[in-house]
Amino acid sequence: MKRFLLVSKLTLALLVLMNIQGAWAVDMGDISVHGFVSQGYLKTDQNNFVDRTEDGTFEFNEAAINFSLEPMDSLRIGLQLMSRDMGDSGNNDLYLDWGYADYRWKDSLGFRVGQIKVPMGFYNQNRDVDFLRTFVFLPQCIYNENYRAFRTAYRGVEVYGNIPMGSLGDMEYEVLLGTPEMDTDEPLFKGMFQLYALGIGTPTYKDADIYLDYGLASALRWNTSVDGLRFGFSNLHAKVEADSTITGSPYTSGANVSFVWEQEYDYFYVLSSEYLWKNFKFAAEYSRKKSKTNYSYVGLVNRKSNTVAESYYGSISYRFSDLLEIGTYYAENYPNVDDRDGSEQTSNNLMPQKDWTVSVRLDVLQNMSLKFETHFIDGVTDLLNVNHPDGFEDNFILYTAKCSVNF
Repeated sequence: MKRFLLVSKLTLALLVLMNIQGAWAVDMGDISVHGFVSQGYLKTDQNNFVDRTEDGTFEFNEAAINFSLEPMDSLRIGLQLMSRDMGDSGNNDLYLDWGYADYRWKDSLGFRVGQIKVPMGFYNQNRDVDFLRTFVFLPQCIYNENYRAFRTAYRGVEVYGNIPMGSLGDMEYEVLLGTPEMDTDEPLFKGMFQLYALGIGTPTYKDADIYLDYGLASALRWNTSVDGLRFGFSNLHAKVEADSTITGSPYTSGANVSFVWEQEYDYFYVLSSEYLWKNFKFAAEYSRKKSKTNYSYVGLVNRKSNTVAESYYGSISYRFSDLLEIGTYYAENYPNVDDRDGSEQTSNNLMPQKDWTVSVRLDVLQNMSLKFETHFIDGVTDLLNVNHPDGFEDNFILYTAKCSVNF
């Protein structure tokens, strides 16, 4: 709460100092400054989408400010500082969202060095920019909020460019090699230990660490010669490792033992399509992921699994006026394509999930939007064990509301 008040006061002071009167971007000499602030509300009829949503929660907010400078025509330097809270994730800590030096040698070849957004699907790199979409939440079957820290930005190097294709349009490409900064206090990490390590009883863990050995992300985006039509392919190859000391697990007869967990993506690709036509926006994405998971209590137990997961969605939105935009999407997520009905799964959150979403966006001011969204969800694949000590209900409804202001 204190952090939220601090961020709110800093944001308010910044807006006052900028004396915003219709000009929502600030030019400090050669430095451009932009930012946004949002506050939301989450409520579920049962289950916890994040911590405590069954009771309703305002722990759903974001604030960011970014700076950019172009010291020469081919060089851009920029960074964004961000604070966010979503249940037990983020907790309004201030962090570097992205920050890099971008040297564009020519249109077909450029280089970035620093903390760089991961080119995953069409919308991962701008998922923080609420004004660019109709929906409060991007389809979770691909843009899962629980994996945000792992898939949002990597510290490393990137090669990118745009290649003209004549009458066929043009092709954009990106190749990023790096690693993210991962926090052991994130609910995803706690949930992983609960699922794989702790088992039944009342065990605990200490001296925990989680890290990405490597992450290689690549993307192709074909902007066709048909106005508003584009297609894309992106892929992520990565290996994540975690370890800790487990105390009191029945698997280890209560002894203190080292626990090691590894997961490697042989591939994790997304096929994307988007078509803008008049006031309509159509989008569809398909994802397939093959992962190898190994976990062991050193010297006692060693287990392995290989899984292929599949997910996809289709969305449509329509702008009726400067004030009103409405959208909907339908998504399906199958954690194991060899068990589509979930009959062989021992954990509820490895069952298939389907999500039908309806969203209303109101642009009440030029730089202020209100969004109201309802998710009708069958299945609990995207939920975490750590938020459900008493188990899951198979179906639930998620209600969301969000107000965003940008400058």
